[in-house]
Amino acid sequence: MLRAIVTIKSKILFHNNSRRYDMDNKNINTLRDTIASLETKVDFFEAELSYIHMLLTQIGFPDGVQGLKVTIEELLDTEEQMHNRDRFPED
Repeated sequence: MLRAIVTIKSKILFHNNSRRYDMDNKNINTLRDTIASLETKVDFFEAELSYIHMLLTQIGFPDGVQGLKVTIEELLDTEEQMHNRDRFPED
């Protein structure tokens, strides 16, 4: 667990139990850039998911993505049952 963050001459020392991480400004900026990029991707995927949800509700899945997931799971379960019935007849 992060115990302390200490700033010393443009370096940040992270004390995490017995481990210590030295990070200079370049590494910190790289991490910030990576975080910003990931936040942008999350925003994009949330927008796409919302759009797909809206399209699914328009074509007859009242619960949108969740309804599609349930339908797919049911189809896969039915297909698996039929496959097992063909492989292992009861008589």
